[in-house]
Amino acid sequence: MGAATNTTAAVVFSPQVDMAEQFLATLCGEGARHGKVNVNGIADVLLEIPSGLPGDAVAERIKGADFAMLILRYMDEETLSVARALLRSLPPAAQATVHFVIARQPGEVEFKMSCPKCGQKLLIKDSLAFRRTQCPRCKHPFTIPGQADLLRQEFLIPPIHKISRVQLGDLESCSTAVANAYRQASARRPEEKSQTMRLDELLTEQIGEGSDQASP
Repeated sequence: MGAATNTTAAVVFSPQVDMAEQFLATLCGEGARHGKVNVNGIADVLLEIPSGLPGDAVAERIKGADFAMLILRYMDEETLSVARALLRSLPPAAQATVHFVIARQPGEVEFKMSCPKCGQKLLIKDSLAFRRTQCPRCKHPFTIPGQADLLRQEFLIPPIHKISRVQLGDLESCSTAVANAYRQASARRPEEKSQTMRLDELLTEQIGEGSDQASP
């Protein structure tokens, strides 16, 4: 018999609903709104795209799930403002379960962001990251960020939290993102980590077990 697996529930959402749909279609088949992904034989993750646009209903679904995955392709201010509003509607405990995923179409090597001064939408090539430039509209000078760096800055993502990158349509990268999200959620367990455990008692038990094993 194989090892037993845990079952966890996860919500997949995005300011662009089609991004969440393409992500889940990669994992569970075209048109899927929910499905199951196994994480390294350890856990079955039940994925769901909530009905409707981001809002109170989606927030309620996230609160009731074990963790959530926020799929982002664009980083322009309009897109980020929708994501911020949804995250602000969540209590801190639920916010901490959200795993950020950068999604790209096959062969895509650029991303959309906004000018930090005037808000003009700009298409930025990855190869230009960390170079100085200026907005073609307002001429404001700025350093081009990497997409992941911009995401960390905008949402204050802790360094210990990995940001996943996926190519839509690529099963391996999308499956890895689910595994990363599961590990992030599993590492929290605040109700367990807040309890103080006595190490001396544990050592005594281990010494006792060792003595028993050594006895003929």
